[in-house]
Amino acid sequence: MSGSFEKFPKSRIPQVGEPLVTIRKSGVIGINSEAMERFFGEARYLEFYYDRKNKRIGLKPLKDRTKDSYTVFPSKRSKSANVFARKFLRFYNIDFSETRAYTPYWDDEGELLVVDLQKGEKEMI
Repeated sequence: MSGSFEKFPKSRIPQVGEPLVTIRKSGVIGINSEAMERFFGEARYLEFYYDRKNKRIGLKPLKDRTKDSYTVFPSKRSKSANVFARKFLRFYNIDFSETRAYTPYWDDEGELLVVDLQKGEKEMI
């Protein structure tokens, strides 16, 4: 096979109904429609949390604005949403030089949508 070909990993294709959070090269965090419906509901704000030891981001959905909250901007074409996170990502020195996708999980105790930065996959765009 020619050296310029790259194999597309079938495992990267999200399953239907799988929540997904994407940290884009632009510093925007994208939350897909499944994650929005399942974890955010009517919340239109979030607060960022960071676990330095375990390299995890926590997204806390909020219905009301707080002094530390960020606006969740819904997509016009789908039920997904975006949050401008460049300042947060830079403050904690979180790499966003490449777009990466993560399968988040819900933490009941902290009421956080958790993104484990050690388990992201480079997006094949």
